[in-house]
Amino acid sequence: MLVDKDLNDVKPPYVAADGTQYPRSITRDFSDAELAALGWYRLNVDDRPEGMVTAERGPREWRGDPQTAWQTWIATPIPATNEAVNEYRDQLVAGGAPVDIGGKTLTLDLRDEQDFRNLQALYSRALTARVEGETSRQIRVRDASDQEHLITVDQMIGLGKAIVDGIDAIYQASWAVKADIAAGTLADAADIPAAFDAILRPAP
Repeated sequence: MLVDKDLNDVKPPYVAADGTQYPRSITRDFSDAELAALGWYRLNVDDRPEGMVTAERGPREWRGDPQTAWQTWIATPIPATNEAVNEYRDQLVAGGAPVDIGGKTLTLDLRDEQDFRNLQALYSRALTARVEGETSRQIRVRDASDQEHLITVDQMIGLGKAIVDGIDAIYQASWAVKADIAAGTLADAADIPAAFDAILRPAP
């Protein structure tokens, strides 16, 4: 690809200032110096990294004379969409919910429906035990690191409620982020995690 001294693209047919027309092969056959003599400069756009766009370009000097053209690149912003919000929301949920139980932190897997069914079964067992007055019963749970813990009925009920509240907070945050997208105040998908953090973990 060629550009002129004003960095405008030069496309075939290649017609010089004196009216001489050159074949397409000049981009391959002419040296940088020969092209520069005609007022044209070679610009290699094949080096553009994937997902990048032009930031700026200009003539590169070699021994004091423009010989070729240079081009720099910047990342292409990825538009923020509701789908991107949903994807990040699901990542947060799947990451598990750390809950403090009796002075120690437990994180239960929430990767899929099976994990949620397991949690629901443990929670229901704890509720049933409380109704039946068996509050001294211990319930065995396995955390995300595959470690087993024995917790009380009340601790299991508190664990279940805390996880549900955490998931609800993530969903409410996702709705707020989507509202920002609709309002035009959040345009770049790269800013979605920070938008969630600002809602879920506001600065003191």
